[in-house]
Amino acid sequence: MRLLILSWVVLFIAVTPVAAQDTAINPALEAHFALIEETTQQIRALKPIAPIVRDFPTREELGAYIETLLATDFSEEDMQRTVQFYAAFDLLPIDTDLRAVIQDLLTDQIGGFYDPETGVMNVILLSGEQPEDELPLLEQIVYSHEYIHALQDQHFDLVGIGLSTEDSLANPDGTLAVQALIEGDATLGMTEFLNQIVEENPFTAFELLTQSFATGNLTLPPGTPDILEEELLYPYEEGLVFTSRLYSEGGWPAVNNAFVELPVSTEQILHPERYLAGDEPQEISLAPTQAALNDEWTLVWDRTLGEFYLTNYLKTQLPRPDAQAAATGWGGDRYHIYHNATTNELAWVLRLSWDTTDDFVEFTNAYERFADARFGASRQGDCWLGVTDVLCTVTDGEDNLIALAPTQEQALALLNSQR
Repeated sequence: MRLLILSWVVLFIAVTPVAAQDTAINPALEAHFALIEETTQQIRALKPIAPIVRDFPTREELGAYIETLLATDFSEEDMQRTVQFYAAFDLLPIDTDLRAVIQDLLTDQIGGFYDPETGVMNVILLSGEQPEDELPLLEQIVYSHEYIHALQDQHFDLVGIGLSTEDSLANPDGTLAVQALIEGDATLGMTEFLNQIVEENPFTAFELLTQSFATGNLTLPPGTPDILEEELLYPYEEGLVFTSRLYSEGGWPAVNNAFVELPVSTEQILHPERYLAGDEPQEISLAPTQAALNDEWTLVWDRTLGEFYLTNYLKTQLPRPDAQAAATGWGGDRYHIYHNATTNELAWVLRLSWDTTDDFVEFTNAYERFADARFGASRQGDCWLGVTDVLCTVTDGEDNLIALAPTQEQALALLNSQR
């Protein structure tokens, strides 16, 4: 399967390349490209090992490309299972047409992408016009970003570091962590590239802002689901913070070393000191849960949630600062999600472990507030009773066990399967 890494404005992606435009490049434009590449090499302290191929696909070619990608690399079953994950944790409605949402979002927002399988970097001409002697400013920045991806690939082999479709389905938390390293690195270098341009000509800062507004690249399309926005922005924003911390500790060699000793969780990205200290997630397992439900229920996911998705789940009912504080101290987790095809209902059970007793207590208290906000004054013992589902939670030592199901009997059965 191919690699897929989604992001906002600039996309790092690996699949069959978009057809290149049949456009001759004049010597002045070649010299312009060479200057961007030389500057980027100096900033990133890496040189190409082999020639880097570049293309400039149109927005229309890109739309057809993404449509083909989604049709060939993501089965309808995988799309449905992904929606079921989002729906289980209140992140998307269960009837969301995720394929259509992603198609529209990416076609509108991508500014560039790099293909490690072919070594081709692509820059979308956001204005729709072919450049003459030099790229517009925004495309120069995208070019530098994608060029860093090409350098990463030649030095660190992006194909082989756990970003396949299978990897992202099996462990989205770990995949997001690696994405954050890749995009944070490229964004750090790109930011310095922009800083140098602005230092030489401060007016370019205004030019960049004007061009960004004109091409619509400062906002996501109206109606973009919050979770997709968070997923798209996370590799850039948190990845930049993470790689900046590594850079402050040991320069580019420290960033390079992270491609050898990869971050393994979004917790390590959100808290770089934990990556630097070698704090890895606890291995959590769940006892078999199928017996808690009847044969109409099918297990669709058995995997880790992670701090990023836990925070976003909590954020559906709690203010962002409260959700972030409650999820901080995450030590590890495991969940099972079941789907009933007859009724199109979901049921799940989650075990959460924590780094410290204080972290456990803070989450436990915050989750009670979460449940009160979601279900209102409907608590009965360890359960909150809703119109269509029931949430039950208990503690097991200093672990939290949480289950949601259509009925209280089913939710309690899921909890009891783990005790």
